[in-house]
Amino acid sequence: MEAIATATTTTANITSSNEELKATKYASWKLPFEWIVIDRPNVRDSYDEEKYQALKESIRENGVQQAITVRKIKGENKYSLSHGFTRYRAVKELREEGVDIPKILAFATEMNEEEELLFHITANSGAELTQAEVSKILVQLSKYGYTNKDLAKKLGYSEMKVSNLLAYQNKTAQAVKNYVAEGVISVSTATEIARQASSLSEQTEMIENVIKEKEATGKAKTVSLKEVTKKVKFDANARFGELIEKAPEGELKESLTNLYYLLNDSSLSVDDILAKIAE
Repeated sequence: MEAIATATTTTANITSSNEELKATKYASWKLPFEWIVIDRPNVRDSYDEEKYQALKESIRENGVQQAITVRKIKGENKYSLSHGFTRYRAVKELREEGVDIPKILAFATEMNEEEELLFHITANSGAELTQAEVSKILVQLSKYGYTNKDLAKKLGYSEMKVSNLLAYQNKTAQAVKNYVAEGVISVSTATEIARQASSLSEQTEMIENVIKEKEATGKAKTVSLKEVTKKVKFDANARFGELIEKAPEGELKESLTNLYYLLNDSSLSVDDILAKIAE
C-alpha cells in the first residue's frame, strides 16, 4: 500500500448525482475515473511490459486493489494524480477496450508538488526508481531553490552523486538517454560521455561508433565506459599538461607537476602513488 503523508485529517465532501463521497486521511474511496486529471508527467520512464500486462489483466478481473493517490484541485470536482500512474494507465486502456470500470480506488493527500517529488525518491514502497528517473526529479526539485548540498542532505546522497545525476539530465544528448533507457549504457557512462564530448552530436557519435563495431563482430550491444572512452578524441595527459601550464607559479603548480610525473610512472602502483602523495 502506498504511504501517504498528510499534516491533518481532511474530509472532502463532494456531491454528484446525489452521491456523497468522503476522502479522509488513511481512508480510501471509490473515485469516478473522469474526475482524475493528469497535470504532470510521470517520473517513471521504464516499464516491465510483462509485469504491466499481468497488472492489467488482474485489474480486468479484480479491479484496482491498491489505491492510487490523488490531490484535490482547489475549487473543482477534480483530483490530480500523484501516485499510481501505471494503474491509471491500465484502467484507461481497459475502459477504451470496453471494460466497465466507472470508479477507481483512491487515497487523498495534502502533499504539495515539492513534497510529492521528495516522496517519490524517499518512499519505501513500490518499485525502485532508476537513476535516470531520480535525475528527472532532482532537476524539478532544484527549481524550488535546493542546492546540491541541500538535496544530498535531504535524500541521503553524496553531493557528487547529486551533481552527476543533474549533469546527466541537463547535459546528456537525448539520443544517448535513449540508449540508457534501452539498457545499452548506464547513467554513469552517459554522464561521462557528456563530460568528454564537445557537443551533443559528438556524444551520439561516440556511442554509436562503438555499437556498430560490436554489432559487426557479433558482440553484445551493451557498452561500458571503457569501450566508449577508447574512441574519444581526448588526451588526459595533454589536458593535465595544459592545467600545469596555466596554473599560477608556486605550490599548486609544483604539486600538479609532481602528481603528473607520479601518474605517468608505470613502475608505480596506485598504492605507491597514494603513499607518495601522503608523504
